[in-house]
Amino acid sequence: MESVMPSDPRRIAGIELHGRLGEGGMGQVFFGVTPGGGQVAVKIVHKAYADREDIRERFDREVTAMSMMQGPRVASLIAAAGPDDEQPRLAMEYVRGLTLRDFVHEHGPLGADMGAAFGDLLAEGLSAVHEAGLLHRDLNPANILLADDDPKIIYFRLVSLGEALDSYAAELTTSGVTLGGR
Repeated sequence: MESVMPSDPRRIAGIELHGRLGEGGMGQVFFGVTPGGGQVAVKIVHKAYADREDIRERFDREVTAMSMMQGPRVASLIAAAGPDDEQPRLAMEYVRGLTLRDFVHEHGPLGADMGAAFGDLLAEGLSAVHEAGLLHRDLNPANILLADDDPKIIYFRLVSLGEALDSYAAELTTSGVTLGGR
C-alpha cells in the first residue's frame, strides 16, 4: 500500500482514506476505514470521467453486479454512491493479501495439490456469481486476491448482467425489500 498523495481526498462519504491500493485509467482505489472501524477498499472514478455517461453506466453496472452477489469467495459491497451523486464511488470489503498474479510472480506456479484446492475454492466463488444470474467476463489472476484463508474475486466491471438485471430490477420495486449501503 502506498501513502495517500497531497492531492488525494482524505475522506469520502464518511470513510477516512489511509492509503492508495491502486490506480487505473479511470479511477483510483484507496484503503479506508468506516466510522464503525471497518476496513474497506474504496473505488473512486476520476473526476475527469465522472460526467461521462458511458463511464457512469459501466460503474453503475459494477455496483449492481456486486450488490447481487453474496458468498465467502467474493468481495462484498459495503456502500455505493447513488446514480445521481457527483462522483461515482463504491466501498467494498477490504481483502488483505496478494493477487494471484503477484503470488505466482513471487513464488512460482502453484503445485498440483494447492492448485486443485485453489480451483475448488475459486469454483465456489464463481458459483456465487452464476447463482446471481451473472457471467464474469474478466476473471484473471489480477482479479483474485489471496486472503489468509481463501481466494476472493474482487473485480466485477466486466460482468454480463443479461436477464439477471431484469429480475433484479423487479426485486428493487418490491415493497419490504431493504438493500444495503446504497
